[in-house]
Amino acid sequence: MQRLSLTARAFLFSFVPLCLVLCASFLALSAALHQKITSDLRESLQASDALLIRAGEDYARRTAGLVASLTESAGLKAAVGLLAEAHQDPSARE
Repeated sequence: MQRLSLTARAFLFSFVPLCLVLCASFLALSAALHQKITSDLRESLQASDALLIRAGEDYARRTAGLVASLTESAGLKAAVGLLAEAHQDPSARE
């Protein structure tokens, strides 16, 4: 087998380790970015979930207050009673 020239050997001895270092650094950076993106996405989804839960609780509280105030109204109770009677009486529909 023919020996390589000194310049070819020097090139190979410097190029191959440099390529290995570049590949290793690329893989390390890729893994670190993937981990960072995953953790940030998880935190964002948890924050959105907490916000939706808070909004649902606010909605339920407002709805409960509205229903409580509506059930205290005597006029509304009478109107609901008349409406129920009208739906039960078939002659009232005509």
